[in-house]
This record gives sequence, C-alpha cells and structure tokens, in this order.
Amino acid sequence: MIRHYVFDIGNVILKFDFTQAASRVADRCDLEVGEILPAVQPMHEDLETGRMSADDFIAEAIRRIGFLGEADELRHAFQDIFTVNEPIAALIEELHEKGEPLYLLSNTSDLHVPFFTREYRVFDRFHDAVYSHVAGCMKPDPEIFRIAARQFDVDPGETLYLDDLPANVEAADAAGFRAMVYDHRDHQGFQSRYEELVSG
Repeated sequence: MIRHYVFDIGNVILKFDFTQAASRVADRCDLEVGEILPAVQPMHEDLETGRMSADDFIAEAIRRIGFLGEADELRHAFQDIFTVNEPIAALIEELHEKGEPLYLLSNTSDLHVPFFTREYRVFDRFHDAVYSHVAGCMKPDPEIFRIAARQFDVDPGETLYLDDLPANVEAADAAGFRAMVYDHRDHQGFQSRYEELVSG
C-alpha cells in the first residue's frame, strides 16, 4: 500500500528549458548562443552538490561566457526557465486534499530553489524536501535515497517515487522505493500505470 509520495521536480513538477536562458543573454555575450550552455555545463555537478554556491556560479558564468550585463540579470535568466506541468500539479493537489504526505527529492541548487518555491504555489503542498545541494550528493547516488528515507521517516516500500530519468528510478527501486518513470509527454500513459499501482 502506498502511504507516502515523493516527487522529483525537473520535468516532473516543472518542465524546464535552459536554452531560454542562453537566448535571453546571447546579445551581450562574447559567445554565440549555442556556445553558452556548453561553457557553463562543467559547473553543473558542483552547483547541484553544493560544492559551488549560486553566487560563485554566476560570477564564473559571467567570466566564461563574457557576459556584459549585470549579475542579477544573468541570475534571473538562469532561474526563469520553468513552466508548471499542470497534470502533475493537479495530481499533487488531489493528494494534498486527501491529506496524503508529500515530499520532494530533487537534484537542484541554491540558484533555483528560492526561485521556484517563491514563484509556484504547488510547492506549498509539500511537507519536506531533500535537495542535492543541501544533501551534498545527487541522484542516482544511493546515499541521497537513504537520506530521504531517514529525513522523511518513511518506509520506502510504502513510498511512491516519481522521476523522469530511468537511472534515478533504478536507484530508487534498488533503495526499496516503489519507483516509476514519469514522461510529461505521455501523462495519460503514466496515469494508467499510477492508478493500477496505487489501487493494488
């Protein structure tokens, strides 16, 4: 029986597109638009495991891409890349209304968490969260799933975990969670599998 629900964020609750950030700032960069994201990508893991702060990321990104604008402008460009996945938001609201315990487990950073928790009310529905930059490790590292189970005080065998990446779902499954791959392009297919699982 499913008693707890844990959600990934990127491409589950929020769809995201980093190319929007590159397009917004390309006219004030030394690099071409297609070169911007590859230039900052090597910092991604350090940012999402907390080894690099958002401020340090922005400062280094300015240097790497030759950005001529203000730091706050670049920060906002890299933050405002999300749109709510409405079918999952509706499911979260339905579970909240039933009083089901809801949690977040996400590879993310202090660049994005303050932004999306402020901008999107769907995050008000969650009881607790494990973010990779706070945990100091990121999915699919098994340790982050152990941290989540302890912090949320849940039995993984009674906990449904949704993620868009198969490698993360495999790691969650190995940690004992009832894990499902979610593809926002096929919500109806997910809904059928989800209903079969929770009714079983």
